Amino acid sequence: RLFAAPVSFVGASMVQQASEYRRRFTALAQQFGYSDPTSKLDLMLDEQRQDFASFILPELLENHFSGLLQKLRSHQEYFDPLHMIGEISAAEKRFAYVAGLGEFKVHVWGDSFWKAIKRLGGTYRGAAKHFEELTKIYCGSAIKVDIGRIYQKEIITMRVFYVLSCGGFLLTEDTEELHNLFEVGTELETYSNLAELRRKVLFYLNNPDKARSIGQAGRERILNDH
Repeated sequence: RLFAAPVSFVGASMVQQASEYRRRFTALAQQFGYSDPTSKLDLMLDEQRQDFASFILPELLENHFSGLLQKLRSHQEYFDPLHMIGEISAAEKRFAYVAGLGEFKVHVWGDSFWKAIKRLGGTYRGAAKHFEELTKIYCGSAIKVDIGRIYQKEIITMRVFYVLSCGGFLLTEDTEELHNLFEVGTELETYSNLAELRRKVLFYLNNPDKARSIGQAGRERILNDH
């Protein structure tokens, strides 16, 4: 009961590192002679916010900061500008997706920056301890949501295996590789954007027996094959 939740997310807000990367990126861009880097960075991030399902920052970086990537590669201390702005956008995407689940009473475990979720209908549960407590969270939530970084859509996070090992029902972002390892819709569920995530959360909250059945099938697949 202590760890019960209709919908849960466990993970860092990434707010602190995003702030540091913003400072570092604008300072480097200014150092290499690019004018008004803060405004240009905001323009790029705003365009990316329109569609978190597609990673378009590489093209936007070249449009707004032409040649910066090549200049930084030859810098004495190499900084990857795509990684920096990718992390900023990843933090924005993560908060936008979790905030979009506020009406479903999402419970969030992570750093204190997640306290802001309370004004959107969610519940902040503090930091999640590893091992037994994390297992109890995955077992106690009706729906577990996994939100990957915007620039790593092709990977499968370890959270997929952790949640399924606990017999939890998981909603994670769709990737081609997932279909090679699991039967989507039978052993776990996927989404491609926030609208689809919200639709599926609502469906499985209204069909808890189906969610539990999928979670059990996912656990059996993990034990048999992974």
